[in-house]
Amino acid sequence: MANSKTQQFFDVKLPAAFATKREEVASIGVSMQFNVSGAGGGAWLVNASRNFDGPVVKPGNLGMESVTFNMDSGTFERFLAEPTSAKWMEFFFSGNIAALGNETQKIAAGQYVPRLFAL
Repeated sequence: MANSKTQQFFDVKLPAAFATKREEVASIGVSMQFNVSGAGGGAWLVNASRNFDGPVVKPGNLGMESVTFNMDSGTFERFLAEPTSAKWMEFFFSGNIAALGNETQKIAAGQYVPRLFAL
């Protein structure tokens, strides 16, 4: 059951957008792991590609991502309130979002993460 804004986003809103906009989502072509710590957090694979039965959002750490983003629930919910490239990059470069994995995709996330969240 989705309780927090974070859980509601990953468990309800994003899967619904993926279901109705499959081609648009798949064109992004990246698989990401979001690990959100703290109250109302959790872990989700966000596969915005055609690989691994995508595009799809799945709870847990499934090991199929090319980049992993770690942040606390406060940071994530502040980003949800203002899902822009500028806000993502502010959090990324200030250390509020830690990224692991493909170097190019870590930097490019400033473009594709806000695009996903705007669906």
